[in-house]
Amino acid sequence: MQLVFAFKDTPVKEALKSLIDQGWMFENLEEVSQQDNAANAHNTDTSGTTGTGNSSQTTGDNAQQTGTQESNQSGEETPAANTPAQPSATANVDKLVKDGLETFIGKKLKTGSQTDFDYLNVVLRGITKTAVTYEQADLNTLSGVNHLEIDTNQSFNHNPRNNELSKIVDGNERQESRWDTWAFYGKQQDAKNYITIKIKENNEGVFVNKFNLWTRVRGYSLGPQSGKAFPTKYIKLYYSLDGTKFERVKNQDKETRDQLFTLTEAGEVSNVNNNNNTNTVEINFDPVKAKYIRFEFEAPEIEGIKGEIIPGTQERATTNYGVVGFNEVKLIKLTDSGKSKWENSNIK
Repeated sequence: MQLVFAFKDTPVKEALKSLIDQGWMFENLEEVSQQDNAANAHNTDTSGTTGTGNSSQTTGDNAQQTGTQESNQSGEETPAANTPAQPSATANVDKLVKDGLETFIGKKLKTGSQTDFDYLNVVLRGITKTAVTYEQADLNTLSGVNHLEIDTNQSFNHNPRNNELSKIVDGNERQESRWDTWAFYGKQQDAKNYITIKIKENNEGVFVNKFNLWTRVRGYSLGPQSGKAFPTKYIKLYYSLDGTKFERVKNQDKETRDQLFTLTEAGEVSNVNNNNNTNTVEINFDPVKAKYIRFEFEAPEIEGIKGEIIPGTQERATTNYGVVGFNEVKLIKLTDSGKSKWENSNIK
């Protein structure tokens, strides 16, 4: 038997993901939901017909679904004369983690067999997330080359001599110390649309819960991007202990460009540091034990680039991709006191 902790109301598939990735198969990870629109629910309530769902409902998911279906059927038999019944849709939805304990049985083919299975009982314990207030002593900033380094083999394939990737973690937030996608202006972007940062603190990893990013959103004198302040489309954060298997962080509070930046109606960043052409953002997420942090991004697409000659070259742009750049990254880790607060608040 294996005990797994997960936050209440998160998908069970997500809670069991590490086991699923190992080849374990679990049944009943989805449940059927009768999804009526608001108008249909309103019509049923006001039709003068009383459904039988509540009177026949018992505990358990199946009883709940049956009660819902019976109520809908009663409403459809005698709809209001002046309001036609609305169609309803049945859909499979991810089963969510509940309070308390729930058992799932996993199976996996035995090594070398096509018919014999190993079985595993997994008890999933739902826990309620509690907000944690950290003091200054609970957090520590990881910044500069003594604490961070770029894994260039697992990062965007552009590491020029003057503006190398290492400048993102050199401790200098100013625009003269930056990396950007200048060489990919108007071109198809690298398949590795991310940058991977290795934490040099220790070999076991540290608990990280904040990601501070300095984005260079302006200062690119290139065609239609000249004088503009277009940011990355998004920032998605991942973590890993071994540098091979990466998972998304949980509950990232800012991801899309409208969450990361204050934008004008034209989609430009309005609050730009005029001295450095940068914008700074702090992204929060649930603490993760990590040796590597990866951030994924996508350069802005700007109408008018595609088809034009790329400045300084004889090449014609094949895409509308502009340039995005980053000056600096800093990570915030939990100290021992911060880690204790997190564990005591969330695993009960």
